[in-house]
Amino acid sequence: MVIPNTPTTQRSDQKELPNVRFVGERRATSEKALRAAVKLAAQIQSGRSPDPTDEQEFFGALQTCAYRVTRRTRKNPENHQEKLEWFERWKRLRDYLVEENLGLVYTMMNRFHSREVDWEDQRSEALYALMRAVEGFNPWAGFKFSTYACNAIVRALVHIARKTNLYRSRFPVEHDDWHEPSEPEDAWTQLYADRLNRVLNENLCDLTDREALILGWRFPMDGGLGLTLGEVGSAIGLSKERVRQIQKSALDKLREIIETDPVLQ
Repeated sequence: MVIPNTPTTQRSDQKELPNVRFVGERRATSEKALRAAVKLAAQIQSGRSPDPTDEQEFFGALQTCAYRVTRRTRKNPENHQEKLEWFERWKRLRDYLVEENLGLVYTMMNRFHSREVDWEDQRSEALYALMRAVEGFNPWAGFKFSTYACNAIVRALVHIARKTNLYRSRFPVEHDDWHEPSEPEDAWTQLYADRLNRVLNENLCDLTDREALILGWRFPMDGGLGLTLGEVGSAIGLSKERVRQIQKSALDKLREIIETDPVLQ
C-alpha cells in the first residue's frame, strides 16, 4: 500500500513520490534482498552490464525497491529522503526492464494489431501495458515475465480496438470507409488458444497418460472430427460411461488452470 505524504509533514521542497506497486512478497524485504537491489541499481546507473542473468533477480530487486518506497516504520515513518533514494533505484530498474523487453511490444503488435486503429495509438497502449506489467510482475509466482507481459499487451490491444469499435458505432463519420468489424475477439480467442496449447504441450495441469490420450482422440488439435465416447471406449477397453468420467476429470483440470491463470485475469 502506498503511503502518501501528508500536508503537515511534507516540506515544499520535497518531491512528491508517484504510486509504486509492491506485490507483498516477504522475500523482497530481507536484508540480503536489500543489498542485492542496491548493487544491481548501482550497476545499471554506472552503465555496466548487470551481473545476474536470471530475470527473478531483476524483478526481485525491483520489488525490494518498491517495498522500501511504500513501507512505513515506527522509528522514522516520514523519512522522505530515504524513500526518494529508493524510488530512484526502483525507477532505474523499471526503465531498464522495460527497455530490455521492448521486443515483446512489437511482436504482439505484429500478431494482434487492429487495422482500424492508428498504429501509434496501439503502440502507446502496448508500451504502457508493458510498463505496468514490469511494475506489477511477481517473479516468485512460477511463470515467466514474457508470458505475463505478452498477455497484458494483448489485452491492451484488444481494449483499444473495442473502444475504437464502440466509438465509431456511436459517432459515425461521413464517408468513413470503415465497415468491417475489427479483430479483437479473434485475437482474444487466439490468446486463449495459445495458452491452452501451452498447458497441454507442457502438461501444466498434470493429466495422466489416459486422460491425455482420451482428450487427444475426442478433441483433435488439428480441428478434425473426434471419436465418439463409444469409439474411444472400444479402442482402450473401457465403457462409454467410464470414458466420459475420465474426460470430465481431464477437462476440469484444464478449466482450473485456464480460469486461475493470473495472466488471463
